[in-house]
Amino acid sequence: MSAEAIDGGGFRTIVELKIFIDDYNDNAPVFRRDDYYGVVRENTQTFLRGPLMVSALDDDQTGTDNSKVNYRIVNAPAGLMNNFTINTTSGEITLKGSIDYEKLAKSLDGKIILQIEAYDLGVPELKSKSNANVTIEVEDENDNTPIFDHLQYTAAILENATSGMSIIKIHAVDLDGTDRNNEFLYRIDSGAQDKFRIDFKTGVISVEMGASLDRETKNQYILSMSATDRGTEQLAGHCVVTININDVNDEMPLFIPQAKMVSINENTVVNSQVAIYPATDADFDSKLQYSIYGPVQGFDENGKQVDTSATGVNNYFGINADNGTIYVKSKLDREKVEMVVMVILATDVNAWKPTVQTSTGQLVLKQKLDYEHNKKIIFPVLAKDNGNPMQSSSATVEVTVLDVNDNQPIFNNYSKIYNVAENASQGTSVASISATDADSGEFGRLFYTLQVTNDDGCFIISKWMGEITVNCTLDFETRKNYIVYVIAKDNENDTENQKRAQTVAIEIKILDINDNNPVITNIPTTPVKVLENAQNGTEVFRVSSTDPDNGLNGTVEYSLTLNTNTTGWFFITTVPNPSINKNEGVIRLKENLLGRVGIVYVTVRATDRGTSPLSSEKQLYFEVEDVNLHQPQFVVPKGPKATIQIEEQQKPGSIVIDVNASDADHGQNGEVLYYLFPDKDYQKFRMDNKTGVLTNAVELDRETQPSYELKIIAYDKGLPNSLDNSLTLFINLLDIDDQKPSFSRGVQYEPYKFSEGVNEETSNVRVGSVDIATDLDSNNNSIICYYLVGGEMQDHFSLNRSGELVLTSPIDREGNNPPFTEINFINLVIKATPFCYLKDTTSVQKKYLFNPAQRPDEYDHTDTTLLWVQVNIKDINDHPPKFKQTIISIGLTRKTQFGELILNLKISLINDDQRVKVIFRMLPEEVRNISYAFRRQLEDVTGFRIVVDKIQTHENEAGKPDVTQ
Repeated sequence: MSAEAIDGGGFRTIVELKIFIDDYNDNAPVFRRDDYYGVVRENTQTFLRGPLMVSALDDDQTGTDNSKVNYRIVNAPAGLMNNFTINTTSGEITLKGSIDYEKLAKSLDGKIILQIEAYDLGVPELKSKSNANVTIEVEDENDNTPIFDHLQYTAAILENATSGMSIIKIHAVDLDGTDRNNEFLYRIDSGAQDKFRIDFKTGVISVEMGASLDRETKNQYILSMSATDRGTEQLAGHCVVTININDVNDEMPLFIPQAKMVSINENTVVNSQVAIYPATDADFDSKLQYSIYGPVQGFDENGKQVDTSATGVNNYFGINADNGTIYVKSKLDREKVEMVVMVILATDVNAWKPTVQTSTGQLVLKQKLDYEHNKKIIFPVLAKDNGNPMQSSSATVEVTVLDVNDNQPIFNNYSKIYNVAENASQGTSVASISATDADSGEFGRLFYTLQVTNDDGCFIISKWMGEITVNCTLDFETRKNYIVYVIAKDNENDTENQKRAQTVAIEIKILDINDNNPVITNIPTTPVKVLENAQNGTEVFRVSSTDPDNGLNGTVEYSLTLNTNTTGWFFITTVPNPSINKNEGVIRLKENLLGRVGIVYVTVRATDRGTSPLSSEKQLYFEVEDVNLHQPQFVVPKGPKATIQIEEQQKPGSIVIDVNASDADHGQNGEVLYYLFPDKDYQKFRMDNKTGVLTNAVELDRETQPSYELKIIAYDKGLPNSLDNSLTLFINLLDIDDQKPSFSRGVQYEPYKFSEGVNEETSNVRVGSVDIATDLDSNNNSIICYYLVGGEMQDHFSLNRSGELVLTSPIDREGNNPPFTEINFINLVIKATPFCYLKDTTSVQKKYLFNPAQRPDEYDHTDTTLLWVQVNIKDINDHPPKFKQTIISIGLTRKTQFGELILNLKISLINDDQRVKVIFRMLPEEVRNISYAFRRQLEDVTGFRIVVDKIQTHENEAGKPDVTQ
C-alpha cells in the first residue's frame, strides 16, 4: 500500500508501505487419507507393496516451522509399539525387526493397527485433530513344524486283539497361525508290517483290518510316525510308537515226543520214579498240570486186554501233577499185566481254554496246516501191538485241508511316487496298483479302495483292477501333492472282521502346467513421483508380481511395451530379490526429464518363462515433478532493460504497463509474483504482486521529470528456494500541451538586453531576437510565437512570430523629436504564447519612462510568458559641440598667479562619440550579471552617461570562452 503525507501548504510526499503479515500457527496438520494399508510377511521386514507412507498437509505459511509436518506413532497393539518406527519427516513406516505371526494376539486376526499422529513444528505445537489408522496385515508363513506331545510313545495290546481295535492316540500341535499351515495329517511311515493303521485326522492307532497278531511270532512293533501339515512348503514332525504284544494263553501244551515207551522191573519199589514226561507250552504265562486221562489200559503177555479195575492195574502208576513225573504207586505184578498204556493229560491251568494232547490212537495235528501249500495230505497210518512177535496193520489216511482266510493281500511291486499333470482330464490314468492273495475263492479275491489325506475326491480307483484315475480338475497352485492310501481287501461279502486287508501309501505329485498368467501386484493407484532433474539411471520403481506356477512357469521377467505416452524415457531390467525369492522389475530413467513435467505412463509387461509363455500388462503412471530450475523470464517487456512511453498527467492508479514474466518450471515453481525494488523512482509507482500490473502512484509531470527508472523483480514460488530475475524499466513521459512558454527570471533577463544596440536615426534595422522563451512541452506542443504587447514607442518596432525584433522608424536619441525626451533605452514587453494565430495588439503608450531600472506597466514579473526587453539606442555624431553657456563672466584678483586655474570651462559631450574598452577576466555569464551595476557605478564616478555598446567574448579552438586573453 501507499502512505501519503500532506502539509498545510499543499506539498505532499508518498511512500510505499509494505506490511508483512507474520504467520501464526493456527492450522493443524490434516492427513490426506484417514486409513492406510500395508502387507508384510512374517519373518520379513519389507512391505510387499512398496514403502508404506502416511502424508499430511498444513495450511500455514509454506517454508516455515508452522507448516513443517512431523509424524509419530501414538498407539499400537499391546507389546508391538517397539516393532515399528516412523520417519518423522517423510512419514515412512518401517519395521525394526520381523514379526512372528504366532506371537500375535489371536484377537488381532493377523492385523496390526497403528495410530499415527501428525504435528507441526510451530509454537505452539499443533497436532492433527484425528489420527491416521495404518492397518498392517501380517501374512502367516508355514514356519512351524507339527510337534508331537512326546517323541516316544509306548502302548500294549493283547495278541488276540481283533481288527479295528484302538491301541493308542498320538497327538501333535502346529503353532502356525492360519489354516492349511496349521492343519496336518498323521501317518505311519514304517514299522507297521500291515498290522496297524492310523486315523489320519485323529491320530488313533488301531489294528489293521484282517491283521492277526501273534506274540509268539513277534512280540514288539516299532512304528515311525509323522504329522505333515498342508502348507505350500509342507513340514513334518516325527515320533516313534512302540507297541508291545501282550501274551494271550492260546497255545496248546505239546509233548515231545508225543508217545513214549518205558520198561520197568516188576519188583520196582513203590514211589520209585518211572519216567519224566514233561510237556512244553509257548505261552508266556503257561502253568501246566499233569494227570492220567481216561481209563488205564492193560495187556497180558498174550496181548489180551486186562480188566485194569478188577486187577488193580489202574493203580500201578501215579503222576506228579506239577512236573509230570510218573512213579510207581503200588506193587507191580507182571503176571497180571505185561504192558500198561496210559494217556497223560497236560493241562495249562492259565489257558483260556484247555487243549488236550493224547497218546492214544487219536490222530492229532502236529503243526498248522497250510491250504495254500497243501490242499490234500495223504499219509499211511501204522497200528502195531506190543506182542511178541509184534503184529501191525496199516491204513492210508487222506486229509482234505479246508481253506481259511489266513493270508494277507500282498501288493506287487509298485512305485511310491506317481506324477500327473495338473491339466490332466477326468479319467486320466495315474497309476495301476495290484496285489495278490494266496487264499482261494472269496478269500483270495481282492478289491481296492482309496483313502486320501484331505480327500477332495480328485482320485478314484477301479474296484477290481486297482487303476487310479483323475476324478476332478487338478490345480497345482491349489494342491501340489496327494498322499493316497491304497487298500486291498479280500472276502468282499463277509463281515468286516472276516476280511483281511493290506494298505500301502503312495504319493501323487501334481506336475505344474503353465496355466497362470503372472499378476502384477504393486502398481499404485496414484502416480509415482519422479523429480525432473533426476539423473539417468535413477531407480524410480520396482515392479513385483505373483505367478502361482512352478519353476520356469512361475519365473517372471519384465519389459516395457510400446503403449506409453513417453518416447523412451524409462527402461526396465529384471533382477532377483532373494528376500522374497522372486524377480522384480526395476524401472530406471533412460533420459533427462527436464521440462517434461506432468503425468506420463508406461505399460509394464510381466512374462513367465514357461514353454508357452504367458503374460499380463498394467499401466504404471509417473508424475514428473517440477524442480525449481528456471528463473522467471520477462516477456512483456523483454528484459533485462526496456523503455516504454506513457502520457504525462495521468491520474494515480492508471495502468502504466502490464508486466508479464514466464517461468519454464511448472506448478508452484512456475507461479510468478512481482515487486518493485526499492530504488530510485519506485515510490511513484505501484505494482500488483500477482498480476504484474504497474500503475502510477502519483500524477506524473513530464516537465518536472521527463523519465523514470524502475527495477522490477519477478520471482517464483519455488520450494525450498525461490528464483528471481530483474528488469530495468525506463519510463519516458509523452508530452501533452499543459505548459505555457516561459521566460527566465534571472537577473540578466530583467530587463533583457541585446548585446548590441541600434543607432539612432536609423530604420528597418534588426534589433535582435527575443526567441529565448522555453516550453517544457515537447514536439508540436513546444512551438512558441512572440507578440509585442507593451512598452515605449511600440509603433517604432515590429516583431515577427519567431521573435525577430526590427526597428522600423528612426528614433532621435537627443529628444529633438517627440516625445522630446532624451532616449538612451527603450523598454518593450514581449509575450510568448503557443497560439500563433493571434493578431498584433500594438498600443500607443502615453507614458514614456525611458528608465532602465523601472519596469513597464504591462510587465508582470510573475507572468513568465512576458519578457521585459530593453533596447539600447546608440548615439551617432549628428550634433556639433556646444557650450553650456554662450556668455561667461569671469572675475580675477590681483593675486592670481601665472598658470593658476581661472575657470573649468566644460563643453557638452552629449553628442561626442567617446568609447572606452573594459576587459574582464570573467565568464560571459558573470559579466552580464555585473554589467548594469558596473555601468551605474562608472556613471557616478565620471559624471557622464555610460552606454554599453556590446559585450564580446574571446573563444578558444574548442569554441568555449577563453578568460586568459
